[in-house]
Amino acid sequence: MFYGLHYLHDEEIVHGNIKPVRSYGTSHGLICSPTNFSQTNILVDFDGTAVLCDYGLQTLLHDIRIPFQSIRYIAPELRQNDNGVFQCSYEGDIWAFGCVSIKIMRGERPYRTIQDETEILGTEAQAYTTDILQYIKSSEILGCLNTSPEKRSTLEEIREWVEFGSHGHSESMH
Repeated sequence: MFYGLHYLHDEEIVHGNIKPVRSYGTSHGLICSPTNFSQTNILVDFDGTAVLCDYGLQTLLHDIRIPFQSIRYIAPELRQNDNGVFQCSYEGDIWAFGCVSIKIMRGERPYRTIQDETEILGTEAQAYTTDILQYIKSSEILGCLNTSPEKRSTLEEIREWVEFGSHGHSESMH
């Protein structure tokens, strides 16, 4: 997933709609419902490799607006909308990457106590509470969630963690 995002940004493409597949737990592990594949932009192949998809529906322009994002994964500075159309940015992709990473690591979605996504638009609440964040040991992933876009982790910082810092840890994001 990281390498796909890195590639897109190198090509000056903002994905703008990174979100995980909806899944549910069973006694046999985590199951992804086949009916939910249209609600994700991350697919996982049989060997466990995550692949970003659906970016072909985005635009290659820097100043973009799209109408179909998941509000739960939109960076705070991008939540202003014009009739349901939201701005996108490279920094917003980093925010969403951090949220998806925490979903993978801990199974928790952002704003877990808010059921109606439209309520997220007007909230000042943090995306994650300290009881969730205390288990995330990666400063790079935590840095993705900085409310100041210019202070978020960079792709190079995340790459260092992916390639060197996450080996042997349960929080690996290859």
